[in-house]
Amino acid sequence: MKHSKWMKLYIGLLVVGVYILAALGTTDVVSAEGTAAPKATAKPKVSPKPKVTAKPKVSPKPKVTSKPKVTSKPKSVKKTTSKSKTRKKTNKKKTTEKKKKTVKKAPNTISPKSLPYKKKYMKKKEYNKQTKHYFLVRSYLEKLGAKGGGVLTLSKGTYKIPCTLYVPSNVTIKLKKGARLLKTTQTNTYRLVPSKQLFELVSAKKAKTKRTVTGYSASGKVRIAGDNAVIDLGNAKGRTAVYVGHARDIQIEGITFKNKNGGNYIWIEGSQNVRVEKCRFNPGKKGSGKKNQMAVRLENIHADTDTFSENWGKLDKTLNQNIVIDSCTFSKPEIGIGSSGCQAAGTTDAPVLNYQNGIKITNNMFQTPSVNAVYAKGWNAAEITGNTMKKSGKGKLESYIAGYGMANPKIYKNVFQDCTYAMQFGKTWAYGIGDAVVQLNSDLGSASLDLMMDNTVKNLEHYFVLNGKARVLYFRDKSQKNFTVSVNSQPYREHYTNTNKYKNRKLYYMFKSYMEQLEYAGGGTLTVEPGNYVMSGNICIPSNVTLILKNGVTFRKTAATAGDKQYSKGIFTIVPPSKERIRSSVKGYGGSQNVKISGSGKVILNCNNILEAMAIVIGHAKNVTIQGITFQNEYGSHFIELNSSNNVVIENCVFENFKVYEQKSYKECINVDGTDDNTKGFNCKWSAHDKTVCQKIYIRKNTFKNVGTAVGSHTYSASGDKQLYHENVQVLNNTVTNTYNAAIRVLNWKNCVIKGNTFKNTQGMSDGRKNENGSAILYPAVFLKGAVNPTVTQNTIHTVKFFPVVVDLETSANTPGAIKAGYPDSICSISDKNYADMEKNTFQNIEEAYRYILVRKDEMQPSADAEHWEIGVK
Repeated sequence: MKHSKWMKLYIGLLVVGVYILAALGTTDVVSAEGTAAPKATAKPKVSPKPKVTAKPKVSPKPKVTSKPKVTSKPKSVKKTTSKSKTRKKTNKKKTTEKKKKTVKKAPNTISPKSLPYKKKYMKKKEYNKQTKHYFLVRSYLEKLGAKGGGVLTLSKGTYKIPCTLYVPSNVTIKLKKGARLLKTTQTNTYRLVPSKQLFELVSAKKAKTKRTVTGYSASGKVRIAGDNAVIDLGNAKGRTAVYVGHARDIQIEGITFKNKNGGNYIWIEGSQNVRVEKCRFNPGKKGSGKKNQMAVRLENIHADTDTFSENWGKLDKTLNQNIVIDSCTFSKPEIGIGSSGCQAAGTTDAPVLNYQNGIKITNNMFQTPSVNAVYAKGWNAAEITGNTMKKSGKGKLESYIAGYGMANPKIYKNVFQDCTYAMQFGKTWAYGIGDAVVQLNSDLGSASLDLMMDNTVKNLEHYFVLNGKARVLYFRDKSQKNFTVSVNSQPYREHYTNTNKYKNRKLYYMFKSYMEQLEYAGGGTLTVEPGNYVMSGNICIPSNVTLILKNGVTFRKTAATAGDKQYSKGIFTIVPPSKERIRSSVKGYGGSQNVKISGSGKVILNCNNILEAMAIVIGHAKNVTIQGITFQNEYGSHFIELNSSNNVVIENCVFENFKVYEQKSYKECINVDGTDDNTKGFNCKWSAHDKTVCQKIYIRKNTFKNVGTAVGSHTYSASGDKQLYHENVQVLNNTVTNTYNAAIRVLNWKNCVIKGNTFKNTQGMSDGRKNENGSAILYPAVFLKGAVNPTVTQNTIHTVKFFPVVVDLETSANTPGAIKAGYPDSICSISDKNYADMEKNTFQNIEEAYRYILVRKDEMQPSADAEHWEIGVK
């Protein structure tokens, strides 16, 4: 059969095609007659991709490709594939674990490599390398906002954010360990301008409005929490990390903030229930003006003080309420926490502040602030407690807390260390367009000041608190209780240096300040260096104080200048300083206790012949010791006024030189008396005048020279018909030489002991008093009136102008008040043994007519008619 020309060409092309298919690995061939096998024509549709047909080259082992047939083989064959089975199980286990991890992965968790929630954000013309993290975080925040809230977790890595992220309500942002949000200033597109705020707690929708967000209607229930995460402002000028405005129920915790350059790390304005805790605020570059110096800034929202760059918030005077900043660390801030502005309400004549309320700053550490730790302006009832504020390095810090227009602050249990002032307060002002410029004082009530005392202060230049120029309190430290002072010492912590009388009474105020500190500390020691201390006022000594006067110390009294005449007449008064001006504040033995005044060598308390001045006043005291003091130059009163006290020891002292006033020579060097308003023997207003008696008074080994009377009482007290007795007064081993009056005057003493003394030249000086006959009134060495069971024995009585011992069996009240009160006569009760003991005294150089113990009914009975007990005279 002959083929045409075109048929031959067709057959040739067909043959070539068959060979080409064969070369590609096709198993089907075309017949010589040009009839193609069915599979050859369908091959391209079954395997359109050549690589699929080449797969056997990747897995050359035929057993693997025929694996499904292996399952039908006997068990013996399966054993040969155990290795392959183990590999399969391992791969299966890894796949399962991978699935489990995928299941456990929290939703809305992103990393710097993540893509935005939806592709639409990547399609934006503004999306680029500089903005991709901004769009990434923004996309998820908008997703959570649409769903009504949720949690967004940022994993480890750096997120560069040039523009503001708006945080809607009910959203928690968790920053995992190692996460770092970096505020940048480049967007690489004119379509997107870098912003000043990193976060604003408001929805994106509300942020697009103009002045519509009011009250606390921005975002609520927002939490930004970090686990050792960082928000870095990148030293971009004027940037703020978190702006909280018109918001509510906000919590920011566990974040380290760094690299501020002006601006603020956190700015809270017109919001309520905001809590910042366990954050760290690192140093930043210095800002211009107070508002740019604050790590945490607190403001009310107000048109006159508006500096916020966005305009979605309405300037409706919304107040900050209930802001808590707790357990944070502020490292070298300019200002840790503060407010730059405040506003006045009311009228020009009666302005009041729009206060921020409920601010609590607790348990924070402020390390080396350069301006203030806290700069408070227009805060009401702010609580600042448990904080530590300290400084290191050179340079002075003016104050840790500066308060202006503060009202009733509660500042307590803080530590203030190394600065000029711990805190200062003063006036603030309302300012701005339309507002009157008025100054408003800080209102520090007594409750606030009492709380302020409960702070610990160390190494301050000034230990007082100022409100304006007035010192409103001085800090005290209970651990400071041992001091040494000299004539050049300043008052403790500058107390009283601003009083108008300080210049003329420096030493008085110096001692007063130290005694007040010792009272606060619960006692201690004050050592006085040698010198001449001129005293016009009276130094009160509290409980548990030892006053050590070194050899060469002299206290010299000058004319009293204080308003309280009696009070000002003493040099020392043993009473708590806190009681000195409180009427009837001390009763019984409830005054100062455990007090010791001790002199070594020559120590002088010189009353300086100031009329009725006294060296030491003791009232309602217990456990008092006075030793080693020389008392000089008393005029008309007592060296020691000893009233209503228990267990008092006066020993090894010298009392010399008494000047009689109005012939009252009976005035004792040591007057044992009771605080009785009827007898007027004790006139300090702090005394309750409750007729408390003296008990256990020990006067021993003292020397009295040229005095009125050494020891005694010249009035007595009674309660109704009952006599009140001083009990167990012991006058032992003293020497009394040259008196105006009797050496010892006993009146209403019970169980007293007068023993081992030497009384020489009694009434050796004349007081000029005369009786009705014009003769000089004579006095014994020992005068007993109203005495019960007195022991007067083993004394030496040498040279007396009258009977050495006189007993008046009956004594009547001798002061107008006691007479008016109807005090009964005091009756002596003296036993035969008492009289026998009296005979055991040594009597020397006594005129023959007076060599008796005279016992008379009363002072009016003539001696000739009285009973005489004969004594032996040497």
